Amino acid sequence: MLSAELARSTTLVGGLGFPYDDLLAAVLSRFGDTQPLGALDREAMRLGRASLPRGQCAPLLATAGALLRRARGAQSQPLAFLSATSCGPCRYALFASTYRQLLREHGGGPLWMVEQDWPRLLETFGDAAASDLLDALLAGDALLLAQRRLRSQVQAPEQLDAAWTAAAVDVAAAIRGGLAPLVALARHAAWHDALALRPREAQARMVLIGEPWSLHVDGDAQSQLARVLGDAGVEVEVPPLALWLAYRLWERSQPPLRKVHAHAPCEPATPPLTAADIGARYARACAVLGMHEVDFPDVEQLASWAAPYLPASWRGGYGHVEVGLAARARFEQRAHAVISVKSFGCIPSSGVCDGIVPRVLGDDVAFLALEVSEDAVATRESRLVLQIAAAQARASAEAQAACQAMGVSLPEALAGLPRRQALQPEYAVGPRRYACTLACELSASARRLQATPIDPETRTSL
Repeated sequence: MLSAELARSTTLVGGLGFPYDDLLAAVLSRFGDTQPLGALDREAMRLGRASLPRGQCAPLLATAGALLRRARGAQSQPLAFLSATSCGPCRYALFASTYRQLLREHGGGPLWMVEQDWPRLLETFGDAAASDLLDALLAGDALLLAQRRLRSQVQAPEQLDAAWTAAAVDVAAAIRGGLAPLVALARHAAWHDALALRPREAQARMVLIGEPWSLHVDGDAQSQLARVLGDAGVEVEVPPLALWLAYRLWERSQPPLRKVHAHAPCEPATPPLTAADIGARYARACAVLGMHEVDFPDVEQLASWAAPYLPASWRGGYGHVEVGLAARARFEQRAHAVISVKSFGCIPSSGVCDGIVPRVLGDDVAFLALEVSEDAVATRESRLVLQIAAAQARASAEAQAACQAMGVSLPEALAGLPRRQALQPEYAVGPRRYACTLACELSASARRLQATPIDPETRTSL
């Protein structure tokens, strides 16, 4: 097992950014000195660009830059690097060779690239550590979901950032201290209690889809996309990172991969993990933070959503999952706009975005394919501003339509709504009547008024 090798040097764990790297490194610290790779920030991108040939993707630029920064600061301390393999032979598959070269040039130790596959994780780390690694990843998903649900609602985003970062750091420290990931997460469930919320208002809603790394890395390496949208008052829906692992499990069950792995030599002694198991464990991690209404997309259902446009048998990475998420966003009224987040000009991914997703969404939902590799920043920001403005106009129109159905003004309708649950919003799961959450709440309020006789004096006070 690789776990026995981790005690021989300081091992950097990473490639997914904060908080995932910190939580995963904390679990692996039981085997030796493991540390997170470091921030995938603008400095890391700059170092990566300066040390690599032109044309590389944002994941390689950011992770190579972060590794180079740590290697230069390590002095005589030997470093090893533990990271996950990429989703396929993307961009000439230069990840492993680049990492090895950087380690070699700075006197570092070995490179371990772990396949993103549950049986391989069991083989590499053992059942108990693999289970805790999964729970650590799910804890990161839950923390990010909480941050994104709150961001469009809080009065002071900088206070949210400080409280959330401190909570994630404390959870990682508690795991290093010996607590199980979800136990450590539960001890920090109240991290957001002191945050003041904005007055309730109609908010645009956007669904993010796209290449997994760019979709889930939070911060500079993603051009702060989710934060920019939230600070602009936009509700943001992002599928959890664990959906990628669920997809890989689903993929193994499909022909021809099912035949390839039918007689794998290293079958785990424990019952095999399924995509449904991951969804259940994700819901448990979110419930620890008080979020009981969460959505873990069903991979089989996404394949069905995508089938008319991109059959799952035409597998080329994450393509049909992306198409399925877009189709769901349209047919369940989940978004005013869908943004496909790209870390580079990937040919298969761009083909899915430019050729398929606009057809899936039709005229019902706006679409934007957005590259976040820090090229053409001004162009990207101007396109994003236009999408935000158009989506906000649609949200306001939906809220007004719901008020008209009630026969009251928007201020009067808002006064009659129950108290908002910031981390437990209504309509977080399932189809919606409107993409605007406030419009959904007003519509439900109107239906309740119609179902319950109210005397004229009470109705006037609403």
